[in-house]
Amino acid sequence: MGKKATPDKDFVIVKDVLLRYKGNRPYVVIPGGVTAIGEEAFYSSEVQKVSMPETVMRIGHRAFSNCRLLTKVEMSENITDIGVDAFSLCCNLEEIKLPERLRHLGDGSFSDTGIKRISIPDDVTGIWERTFESCRKLRSVVLPQRLKTISNYAFSDCTNLTEIISPDTIERIGENAFEKCDGLADENGFIIVSNIFAYYNGDNEEVIIPDGVRSIGEGAFGGNRQIRKVVLPDSLTYIGEKAFAGCDNLSDINVVSVPRTIEQSSFWNCKKLADEEGFIIFDDVLFGYHGDSAKVVIPDGVKMIGRYAFRNIESDRMEEIIVPDTVDIIKWGTFSMCCDLKRIEMPETMISLEGNTFSFCDNLISVRVPKGIEILKSATFSRCKSLTEIVLPESLKKIDYAAIEDCPALERINIPEGLEVIDEEVFDYLVDKGLIEKSRMKGLRTLSDEEDWE
Repeated sequence: MGKKATPDKDFVIVKDVLLRYKGNRPYVVIPGGVTAIGEEAFYSSEVQKVSMPETVMRIGHRAFSNCRLLTKVEMSENITDIGVDAFSLCCNLEEIKLPERLRHLGDGSFSDTGIKRISIPDDVTGIWERTFESCRKLRSVVLPQRLKTISNYAFSDCTNLTEIISPDTIERIGENAFEKCDGLADENGFIIVSNIFAYYNGDNEEVIIPDGVRSIGEGAFGGNRQIRKVVLPDSLTYIGEKAFAGCDNLSDINVVSVPRTIEQSSFWNCKKLADEEGFIIFDDVLFGYHGDSAKVVIPDGVKMIGRYAFRNIESDRMEEIIVPDTVDIIKWGTFSMCCDLKRIEMPETMISLEGNTFSFCDNLISVRVPKGIEILKSATFSRCKSLTEIVLPESLKKIDYAAIEDCPALERINIPEGLEVIDEEVFDYLVDKGLIEKSRMKGLRTLSDEEDWE
């Protein structure tokens, strides 16, 4: 490609950042000295070919997005960062050579492009969400040697992808990262990358995961309604978030030894895995409940209640829950949307109550937060319209953003003497309801004063 200079009047450049391309030329040579291409600098332009000087180190978000005539880009070898959706919707861009110094590819940076093959430099450690989503001409991918993460939908809908060369360093494959990548599947419908079971697109009722697989990726079987039995290998050590979520006909999991780590929502809504009392329990973790009792007594021995374990369950009878002394942790959203729940009893020895715990519990009346809890996290009591009383422990140090909001019936709440930090909006809400005096703010720090609030 010729390097005839593009007139300076075609560019808006401020402090070495190219903010906007104003021209209408098909071939563009970016001036020397430019260090960054700003957000949407070429967005929806009719440029066909671009040449960058070696001074360019960063390409901003959507810098070339929707440049549908773009066919060739000569990148600076000094680029380290390519922003979100930087080249998305460049449907005629079929070839790109990424610079060896590249460290970061933003979400969706090459989604919906015409790229046929890609080799990703070794300093890139994460392929983030939607990076190559819907690249339907993409056939071959060489992943970097130090790669650790492939995020959600990273290669989703790459319908012609048939080859992926991967290292053994990958630790996580996100939800639907290889959805609709049928060309990568073996004869059983398995897509396995670096010994991680990434996706299943088969329709068998019984699935035997091969020995050697060390991990099941997020959402790998999610929503599959054909599967009834899964046989897990001895080599398996990890089951990711939502791995089997929504597999509502799954009734049998055959495993010799329970994997070391099973994420909390791995078996969400797998109703047929429940025991006679309606509980889904693996390795001291309660993953779900599908019973119909008005009073639910969680079994002794359970140490953790997983994410969304009771959320929006179909039972319209569950009014009371008794949590045993063995439970230390209740995860995010566990009882969210349990609309008929009126009462819950939690052990004083609990150490963690994650956020969104009781949001939208319309009939919950009174809650005593356990003594060991130090942080009341976001949305713990959000939109609990019948809640009249919250008893907070003296151990409480911090009240997070929106931890208490839109509870119109709330009449009583105590503010512990040891409280150090409170979200300003929560404080104002309680003052407006007449539940605490404004003078109680003395000695407290607001959440906005905290640099690392949770």
